[in-house]
Amino acid sequence: MTRSVLLINQHYHPDFAATGQLLKDLAEDLVTKGFVVTVLSGPPLYSREKAPHREMLAGVKVVRMHSLAIRSMRLPAKLLNWLSFYVLVFFYGLFLRRHDIVMALTTPPYVGFVGWFIATVKRSKFVLNVQDLYPEVLGAAKVKASFLAPFFMPFSRLLYKLSDKIVVIGDVMADKILSKNPGLHESRFAMIENWANGSEIWMVDPAENHYKPKWGITDEFVILYSGNMGRAHNFDVVYELMRRYRDEEKVLFLFIGGGPKERNIRFFCRTNGIKNVQFHAYVPRSDLAYTYSLGDLAIITMEEGTEGLVVPSKFYAYAAAGLPTLCVSAQGTDLRKHIKEPWGLITKNAEDAFKFIEGIRQSEYKHHDDIRAYFCENLDRPIRTAQYAKMFENM
Repeated sequence: MTRSVLLINQHYHPDFAATGQLLKDLAEDLVTKGFVVTVLSGPPLYSREKAPHREMLAGVKVVRMHSLAIRSMRLPAKLLNWLSFYVLVFFYGLFLRRHDIVMALTTPPYVGFVGWFIATVKRSKFVLNVQDLYPEVLGAAKVKASFLAPFFMPFSRLLYKLSDKIVVIGDVMADKILSKNPGLHESRFAMIENWANGSEIWMVDPAENHYKPKWGITDEFVILYSGNMGRAHNFDVVYELMRRYRDEEKVLFLFIGGGPKERNIRFFCRTNGIKNVQFHAYVPRSDLAYTYSLGDLAIITMEEGTEGLVVPSKFYAYAAAGLPTLCVSAQGTDLRKHIKEPWGLITKNAEDAFKFIEGIRQSEYKHHDDIRAYFCENLDRPIRTAQYAKMFENM
């Protein structure tokens, strides 16, 4: 019997947001497995590319509602974007045909309540997909609205209770939810990690990488940070590394993406005379293989206390490109089972981070093939989307 799924998320292709890219992969793979898939999303927020209100994209029915898309990092703008999305999802969802399963992601937070209501009215099963743990992440990321976190805790508990299935993207995340919600049974959870698309991100030969001359990169050792520079990311260790390499012309710090902390990093570079650095905006998804392959080593950063509340998706793309990875975090991160020596290190110590970078930099063997092989065996898109298909089939 053909199963139908309604997916709800603020972002979808051509938006650059990680959840939008992941959802596109999932939706298209579900279609190839015989599912009927509809996506409710907002207009592109990070991408300037225009997208139609409705379209069939690779067999997926995509409805991009005309919710607000204020391109600002400030909280009031985000709240307005979220509120308009909640309202439109409510009305659009009620007038769509019935789906067997409704799954809502946590972007924006608590849109799951709207998804649950639609599922209840339509007599569908409801799945909550937890990408970020709200409201706990507010306090850990030290946002101004963190004082509201205790007020929202009961809403989170209620949403977990209402969900037929709760998808988490890490085991530490699952433990944190269970510890604060003892009434929930482990059988309600499905642990399905995020992924990267190995057919879109691979190790590009430097001689064939047109981004090298485009951005004036020659034979430098490139330390890459790609993706969101958000409030859940701490750059103190990165700042120390930039100081140490300030006079190294053959070392380049490359930042690709954006976010509220980008201006902090730029300010640090200006005031500390950091010249061996480049900043670039997000690139189209079709170019990701080229920009990731510019790196010799990649960096992930996490604000202290966010371990288990967020799981940086950029790691999977780094692994797809075969990049050794420095994760600036406590050991409690969900990525601890993947990032291991000799090609990976998790630390909050700047000296250890420096030694790791130097070890990779001075070594003739860069581990690229080993990392890529690990990715293909454990982290590639088909592995993860098949887990979702199996879960939906069993509901």
